[in-house]
Amino acid sequence: MVSLRNILALSLLTIATISNTVSAQSGMLYGVFRSDNGCILMSLSPDTGDNTTIANVDICDKATNGLFPSYSAYDATNNALIIAIQSAPDVYSVDITTGKSTSLVPLPTYNSSDFLLGLQLIKNTIYVVTQYHVYSAPLSGASSLTDLKVPLSAPQYAQVATVPTGGSGGAARLFIADENSKAIYIVDLGAPTAKVNSISSTIGGTILLQYSTNVNQLVELLSYQLYVTNPNTGKSTKLNSVPDGSGYPRVNGLSPDQSSIFIIDFDKMFTMSLKDGTVGPFFPFKGAPRVVGFPQWVAA
Repeated sequence: MVSLRNILALSLLTIATISNTVSAQSGMLYGVFRSDNGCILMSLSPDTGDNTTIANVDICDKATNGLFPSYSAYDATNNALIIAIQSAPDVYSVDITTGKSTSLVPLPTYNSSDFLLGLQLIKNTIYVVTQYHVYSAPLSGASSLTDLKVPLSAPQYAQVATVPTGGSGGAARLFIADENSKAIYIVDLGAPTAKVNSISSTIGGTILLQYSTNVNQLVELLSYQLYVTNPNTGKSTKLNSVPDGSGYPRVNGLSPDQSSIFIIDFDKMFTMSLKDGTVGPFFPFKGAPRVVGFPQWVAA
């Protein structure tokens, strides 16, 4: 069974606020893309759609069973992408100026029964989420991941996002949305005893889960429809339909101010406002068709 999560038909875009304020949406997207000879680090301009190859990277050569699922986060301290590939031995850091990769910490050995669901970076701590485990490690200096002993039993296909508040003592919470039902599992990272709560979304089958601190809601994509969802109640509100394209729209992340998302659909890229669903201008996507993890939009 092929999950829509693994259909990475990608690209990106530009300013999608009503005022088209360049200063709020400027910066550059960075991603590790699959190429004919391995993988390359690319930058993508949200203002023009131009794609630039920065360097070859070697992390894809280390994966033993394909490049998906894979996940990424942006490390502002070291100006690097943090990337986890299910069948690779380690979590890697890739410098976005040089493409140099560094092994950070070993991943659990993939055994075909505990799928990698996500990677999150919260206050310089890496969190790796699988079907049955939540692991953590400091961004530097760790020799192994620590199993947080969370009693998690998640589906094979799910999306993971971080809500930075709402946990015990003001801690962050991990949200894990089932791609095939309305269930959203919640892990309180501040709880003295690990436990999993859940809510039911009013929609189901999401292929995207993000959290925007700009609108303070989860962001979900389902069947070419963009929604925001209250993380406390599960109530979802439709913002707009996602423009159809030649591939499948894969929402890859939030703008630096988290007021919009960018979408790559094979040969075009665009943004949508998270306030009212306004669709920004379209740019042609001229880069590699598949990305490892997700491009990260880095502020100028």
